[in-house]
Amino acid sequence: MKRSGAVTAAAVVMFIGSALLLLMTAVMLLGGLVAQFSAQLPQEQRGLEIMVAAMYALGMIWGVATGIGVLQLRPWARISAIVMSVLAIGFSCMGILGAAIVPRIMESQPNVPAQFVELGVIIAVVGMLIPLGIAIWWLILFTRKRVILEFSTRGAAPLASPPVAIADPRTFPADKGTPP
Repeated sequence: MKRSGAVTAAAVVMFIGSALLLLMTAVMLLGGLVAQFSAQLPQEQRGLEIMVAAMYALGMIWGVATGIGVLQLRPWARISAIVMSVLAIGFSCMGILGAAIVPRIMESQPNVPAQFVELGVIIAVVGMLIPLGIAIWWLILFTRKRVILEFSTRGAAPLASPPVAIADPRTFPADKGTPP
């Protein structure tokens, strides 16, 4: 089973992203535990924190499963990567738009320095541009004809052209000399 370098690189990036989601899950859960013991968070926010951690964990599981499937050139994994790409593009664009409205929201908070808000917006936008770029790369990669063929043949070298039947001259009618 022969994979292209781009497909292998995409799988590696999926594993790295999944590891980051695992780290985010752990941070969310540990943060929730610390807040629970210090009683600083209301009960509703604790539930929200657990729900967000669960979403990160599901994303991590999806990324690992898709990465393994991509390495094995499974057709379902290519579709999964395309779906993952579309969702990442949507979430990244929403995140960028959300970051753009933060300064307007923070205007009502006079005790927060404007430079702090600006820096936060820049970090958020850069943080969203990275997965946006990766998602666009995956969407282009996994919809290319060469990659579709690579997944449909599971890495087997496709034939350059379909096989051609060679006529046996002994099968031609004697009077015409041409095939029937």
